[in-house]
Amino acid sequence: MTRSKRRIAVLGGGVGALSAVWGLTNDPDFDSKYDVTVYQLGWRLGGKGASGRNASVGERIEEHGLHVWGGYYENAFRMMADCYRTLGADWKQWFERQDQIVLEERLGSRWSHWRVPFPPKSSEPGTAAVIGDVWQDLRRVLEWQEVSTTNAKFRTDVSTDTAIGWLREARNSVPEQANYQSYSPTAQSVELLVDRLQKYQDWLDAIDAHQFLNNQTLRRLWISLVLSTIQLKGFISDRVYERGFSSIDHLDYRDWLKRHGAREVIYDCAWIYGVYDYLFAYEGGDPKRGRLAAGVALCCVIRLMLCYKGAVMWKMKSGMGDAIFTPIYQMLANRGVKFEFFHRVDELQLSHDHQYVERIRLWRQVELKSSPYAPLRKVQTQSGETHDCWPNEPLYDQIRDDQADKLQSLKKQHDIDLESHWIDWHGEESERVLERGAEGDEGFDDVVLGISVGALPSICHELADHNTGWKLMLDGVKTVQTQSLQLWTRSTLQELGWRLGPFIFVGYEPPFPSGADMNQTLPAENWSDAIKPRAVTYYCAAMPDALLIPTSASNGFPVTQAQQVLDNSRSWIDDHIKHLLPQFDWAELVDPSQATGVARLNAQYWRANINPSDRYVQSLPKSTAVRLASNGSGYRNLHLAGDWVKTSMNFGCVESAVIAGLQAARTISGHPQRIPGERDFE
Repeated sequence: MTRSKRRIAVLGGGVGALSAVWGLTNDPDFDSKYDVTVYQLGWRLGGKGASGRNASVGERIEEHGLHVWGGYYENAFRMMADCYRTLGADWKQWFERQDQIVLEERLGSRWSHWRVPFPPKSSEPGTAAVIGDVWQDLRRVLEWQEVSTTNAKFRTDVSTDTAIGWLREARNSVPEQANYQSYSPTAQSVELLVDRLQKYQDWLDAIDAHQFLNNQTLRRLWISLVLSTIQLKGFISDRVYERGFSSIDHLDYRDWLKRHGAREVIYDCAWIYGVYDYLFAYEGGDPKRGRLAAGVALCCVIRLMLCYKGAVMWKMKSGMGDAIFTPIYQMLANRGVKFEFFHRVDELQLSHDHQYVERIRLWRQVELKSSPYAPLRKVQTQSGETHDCWPNEPLYDQIRDDQADKLQSLKKQHDIDLESHWIDWHGEESERVLERGAEGDEGFDDVVLGISVGALPSICHELADHNTGWKLMLDGVKTVQTQSLQLWTRSTLQELGWRLGPFIFVGYEPPFPSGADMNQTLPAENWSDAIKPRAVTYYCAAMPDALLIPTSASNGFPVTQAQQVLDNSRSWIDDHIKHLLPQFDWAELVDPSQATGVARLNAQYWRANINPSDRYVQSLPKSTAVRLASNGSGYRNLHLAGDWVKTSMNFGCVESAVIAGLQAARTISGHPQRIPGERDFE
């Protein structure tokens, strides 16, 4: 019997896996060529971006963490535009632009807000053929430096006009119409560019700092000018434009800055803390052990600050599950993709010749009353609309009654569920084995592995035994626990003392150095008038790894880690929140039970992201070299997707996962032929 369709088993339901499926379904002949099934742990899609609605508390949104999209997410926005267009909607109805970032800056023991506005752009994310041009970006930075230096009126021994002359010579060394495809700088032009940047850097370094004592704006401009100059000079002198970002990934970002002349006031400035916080770049979750590959950091800075479209950041107007994974799920299901929820992937096994993935061992977590599982439920929002949303726990009425009762008991007693790596549930599961080439629903031809790397040592141990690249990757690509906190308040943020408008902040005091106001999500919830919040804020950070992480079922471990986040939250709010919200008081927290004082914190939402697949994928120095490419698994029918895969953006974010997913789709189908931003420079 000859099969007409190539059967693709997709393991995992995060952004990487689903973008691979989206890429496959864009093949004009998808219906006749492919049969795709997604196998997903638990009851919902989303991976680290999964969110759920709490029906018992105002239909509030409960996230894994703080999720904000960068304006440089070209492929991610393209995917969402297609999803919404296919469903008869517009992605812009679900996103709100964010045109500023706030750096939290400490001088001595005093903190202050450093507001950084980013000019809005007329361009729209998801519509460009390329993400930007490195030479035009370089000229733009030099133009900004020239204008800023002219307006700053620094008091210096060497005239400002001389410094402006060096900047103009540097800019003129790059032709006005230069682009990466056609322009290659000569040795002489590189030498001139580096020389003039060094002269300008020396000029900045010689500026008398006393003039900054009573002029915070001037001091911050000086820091920004020095830092941008050092990065430009390092980018050119290390020939990163030619060798790629990975050529400096063996160095830590701060060490690379030092090599190019950065003093402590620069490499420990608020900008740098912001980059490390943005990428959770703390080894073992220890805020004193910041480590970040230099090329990754530079790539991130360039794409975030220079390549954004529309706005520097975009906030979703609902949970990420609702705004992203509901439309993706609905569109893919409409295109014929099958979803098998409640499937835990246990192990990949190889063929006798070690060339193929031969078997996929899974465990069915529950027995459904009828198949397929319908994962969404209708939620009426504060604004009166009705949306399809992911619940924060399984829809128990679709699960065999005795199992549903046990799951609800575990949730109540231990706050543990089927997404937990440590749930004691093995006696309820039934084994399922998929075989390469087998007929029917138990067979597959190709595998897209979209499960995050933190969970792969146990799943892929046989692959690592027979492939050095896998062993190096599993040993060398590190992950970190994260923690998150969401606070709903009775007063507005302005009433609580915040004066800078909608915010995203980075660089503040651990354990929650990053956060954002997420007021744009409130209309998507549905609170009673008596307790309706007027503001909501999210906070997140890396979380120090537990000293002992159990390797087997342990219902108590998630409880102790969640308690640690609660303790961290309590102490951080006590000690540090008033810098952000000076009028904050425990009574401000929305609490349906009407508890008093600090007890109101118990009515908020906090989370320890400790499951292996929930851990954030870090970009430590030297780790880029051991990442595997989407088409580099070493096995003929195995394709990789996720933000742990080697791409042009080797850091954990939605866009890197989408790029890897699309590359996996292209390896299988030949589509898409072009992926904007998949190369370092275009």
